[in-house]
Amino acid sequence: MNIQARLTTILNTFNGLDNRKKIAIVLGILVTIVAAISISAVINKPTTQPLYTNLSREDVNAMSRVLSENNISFTETTDGSGLSVAPEIVAQARMILAEQGLPSSQEAGYELFDRMNTIGLTSFMQDITNKRAIEGELGRTIQMISGVNSARVHIVMPEKNVYRRALAGKPTASVVLKTHGKLAERSIYAIRHMVAAAVPSLEVDEVTIVDATGILLTTAEISGSNKLVELERDFENESIAKISSALGAHLGFENFRVTVTAKLNGDVKRMAETVYDPESKVERSTQIVREAGSSQNKESSQPTTVDQTLPAENANTGVANGQSSLENNERREESTQYEINKKEIQVVSDGYTVEKVAVALVVNKDRIAEILGPGATQQDIDTKLADLEAIARSALSLSDVRGDSIKVSMVQFMPVTDDNAEPQGFSFGELVAQHSSALINALGLIVASLLFAFLGIRPLLAFLNKGNVQQQDALPSLSGGGDFGGLPSLGDRVPDAIGDFNSGLPAGLGSDSSVGGLPGASYSSNQGSFGAISRQEEELRDRLEEYVSEGEQRAAMAIRLWLKQGEKLAGSGA
Repeated sequence: MNIQARLTTILNTFNGLDNRKKIAIVLGILVTIVAAISISAVINKPTTQPLYTNLSREDVNAMSRVLSENNISFTETTDGSGLSVAPEIVAQARMILAEQGLPSSQEAGYELFDRMNTIGLTSFMQDITNKRAIEGELGRTIQMISGVNSARVHIVMPEKNVYRRALAGKPTASVVLKTHGKLAERSIYAIRHMVAAAVPSLEVDEVTIVDATGILLTTAEISGSNKLVELERDFENESIAKISSALGAHLGFENFRVTVTAKLNGDVKRMAETVYDPESKVERSTQIVREAGSSQNKESSQPTTVDQTLPAENANTGVANGQSSLENNERREESTQYEINKKEIQVVSDGYTVEKVAVALVVNKDRIAEILGPGATQQDIDTKLADLEAIARSALSLSDVRGDSIKVSMVQFMPVTDDNAEPQGFSFGELVAQHSSALINALGLIVASLLFAFLGIRPLLAFLNKGNVQQQDALPSLSGGGDFGGLPSLGDRVPDAIGDFNSGLPAGLGSDSSVGGLPGASYSSNQGSFGAISRQEEELRDRLEEYVSEGEQRAAMAIRLWLKQGEKLAGSGA
């Protein structure tokens, strides 16, 4: 019997029950489902609940000591930055820790001023408290950045001196980060700018960032050689990825190995250039200078006396005897100024330039033979290697002028076997301990399913089968022509008619198991006319149709019972 027939039988049986039994069955199913859900919820209920997370190591140690003194069982997270306790004592544990001022690392902020008594507080203590508050608030803000687990900020402010107007030195800051993996460069820049903006007179270059492993994250403090080495490493990894992407689809990533060695130049270059355009001159001003002059020279001979050295009375008479000259000078100077277009170019190169690249590509010999086929010649192999070399050159834009080189070789790769793989440690106890919660949940669901099957489904099926048996037993036997379920009696004429009808049939067809007889009905072998038999059969057929129309389900049960009685009679006759 298929599933649909079984469901139909169950539904018919359920519909034949009274309301009291229907309600009892529905309530039993609901109780079983609720019990299964409750058991699953109890089993899946977490045994511990996080008390605090993202704590410093000092707070974890102090909180562990306080909880142990108060006889509170707890567990520490795998990374050692949190504590967990039972769910029902979370509030109690937090109150006990709050009485001891724990966790103290979460109190470093502006709330420090709420617990301070300003009476008798010196200016030095106020400055220290203000600096601690700023450090705590910056640490909280930095922890909100994605990828940062915890952060600590240290600020150094210049000391004030009453004898100096200007502060001695500049403020500096250092940040220590505990991150999840590698922190992005943009996040590092954002942290530096945020810290510099929060502290007065603090410049971005004065902020140093270090991770928990002691690696300096601020590139401004990294020396030029270290920065160049990191640039070369990144360039080589990117080049390998490009070649692998170009050849992986054709050869397969397991059939080749590539190595790239690059030499970069990271010198900072500054170049200033001024370009003039003489063809685009424009006259701006013209200056003309004119100069004219004359000069006259005369030479005369005047006599003098010996005594007085005075000129004689007729001293003017000697003029005609001297020499004279007259000179006229004239000069003209013209100056014209022009404007010429000029272009000033300033180039600052702070990146890197590729000086030389060397590539080594090793290809699996079996893969080349598989691609070329069994009849490949050495010329075909050389052509294939040349094609691979051309692909690698194009992927990296190699240049012969720059001195780049590439070498493609075909070698036999070692077969990959399980022996070459590194043995992995396996411990069944560790596996069970690692998946203990999942195993407990699965076991709980299995137990709940078994309880549902044995306490819910099995009693329901037994009850339904019991109802079917009781209904079948309640049906009266049709032998003897009694009433059936309150229906009118078929009369004693039915078995007589059946017996008369069977007596007129050939031998072997009038038995209980033959087609012509009705099982369970006692009949005689009296002979009668065929007309009387026909009338009795019609009357029997009419009464059966009336019986079926009054109750189809009960009619089906009656026919089923007749068949069973017929089988019993046939077995006894045999």
